[in-house]
Amino acid sequence: MFRPGPAFRQSAQGLKRLTSGSLSPSLVVFRQASVLSTGRWSSIRTSRPTVVATAAPTRSQRFYSPLCIDKPAKVYEFADVKKLSDAKEHPGVILVDVREPHEYKEGHIPSAINIPYNSSPGALGLEPEDFEETFGFSKPSPESKLVFYCLGGVRSSASEGLAATYGYQW
Repeated sequence: MFRPGPAFRQSAQGLKRLTSGSLSPSLVVFRQASVLSTGRWSSIRTSRPTVVATAAPTRSQRFYSPLCIDKPAKVYEFADVKKLSDAKEHPGVILVDVREPHEYKEGHIPSAINIPYNSSPGALGLEPEDFEETFGFSKPSPESKLVFYCLGGVRSSASEGLAATYGYQW
């Protein structure tokens, strides 16, 4: 049967004192102990304390992107979109389909342009010449109002926030 000797009790009490809050929680002292067994007697031999400095708890600050605190995305009704699709009545408004090109080819709102969000997220940051070379039509001016749409609303909401970082209105 093992009975702790005075050295073991002393190191255990010291560790208890250290971790009970009397000293800094970032400093822990350990005593390395080894048990020597000689015949019927066992003894504990302790070495000098080993001091281990651990990182003190730090407080971090949470940062928020302006994309997540801006105004919420406007939800358009079918009748509103139908009116907007007539480019003659709304010359400063551009409908932007942010789905992938194969989805756009399967069907889209008349007069909408296709700027895919997933495969070309930085498209509105391109130079006008590069944009036209990539997409085959002129880059929308930052003064025009862009109305984004997709299949479920996720890509269009993300596109609105991204367009705002490039100076576009929505």
